[in-house]
Amino acid sequence: MLDQAPEEEVGVYGDRYCAFVDILGFRQLIDRLSTESSQFEALRTLLARVHGAKSGGASEQQSDFRAQSISDAVAISTLPTPSGLADIFNALELLAVDLLVEGYFIRGAVVRAPLYHDDKMVFGRALVQAYSLESEVVKFPRIMVARNVRDDIIRFSADSKLRVNSPDAKCLLQSLDGPMYLDILGPVVSLLKKNEHPFQKLTPEEKVRHRKYLGIRERIQQRYEESMDSPRHFEKVRWFAQYWNKAIPNELNLRIRDADRTF
Repeated sequence: MLDQAPEEEVGVYGDRYCAFVDILGFRQLIDRLSTESSQFEALRTLLARVHGAKSGGASEQQSDFRAQSISDAVAISTLPTPSGLADIFNALELLAVDLLVEGYFIRGAVVRAPLYHDDKMVFGRALVQAYSLESEVVKFPRIMVARNVRDDIIRFSADSKLRVNSPDAKCLLQSLDGPMYLDILGPVVSLLKKNEHPFQKLTPEEKVRHRKYLGIRERIQQRYEESMDSPRHFEKVRWFAQYWNKAIPNELNLRIRDADRTF
C-alpha cells in the first residue's frame, strides 16, 4: 500500500513526523498546588490526559503512532505517511481541546526529520527541532507546522491515491507574524455549527462534547482577565482569545470580551 512505510524502516533511526508540545503556565500551576486533595486530583487528571495522548483514529497501528511523556510535555511521532500525518494532527487537536476545556493552553511544533522512538525512549534531530521551535519561535498558544510538513500536505493533496488519508491543507492557518499553525478550533466550530443546523441532530457523544465546548469560552475569558497584570502571559492569552473570536461565528454569542480592543 502507498500509505505504508517498508517494514524494515519501523524502529530504526529515520524520518518521522514529530510533535513536541507542553502546557503553558505549568510552573505556576505547580506553585499553587497545595496538599488539598481536589487540587492534586485535578492536576493528576490533567497530566494523565497529556501523557495518554492518542490520535483517536483507526490507523494508529498502521502509522506507528507513539507518544512519550516528558514532565508537563509530550513527544508524539508517526511514520512519514499521509495517515501518519493525519493521526498526529488528530492527536494534537484532541489534546489541545481537551486541555482547553480545563482552561489550559498548549504550545508546540510539528516537524519531519530523523527520529528514533520506541516504547521506552525517543531521541533524534526531529525532537531537537520540534523542541527548539516550541521554545524559541512559536511563542503563542499554537502548534506550529514546519515548512517541510506543509510541503508534504501539498504533495499528498496532488496525488489522488495519497489524498484520501492525508490532512486537508485547510487545517492550517497563517499567523500575522509568519508561522503556519494547526487550526485546533476547527472541530469545535464544526460541532457548534452542527448544533445550530435545523436538520442535523447531535449524537449522544456529540452532545457531551458540545456541552464541554460551550464552557471553553468562560475558561478563556477567565484566563484573559487573570493574566492582565502579567504582560508576557497576557499577550499569549490575548493571542488565543483573538484566534477564538475570529474562528467562532458571531451568531453563537461566544466571543471573548475586550480581546479585540486596541490599547
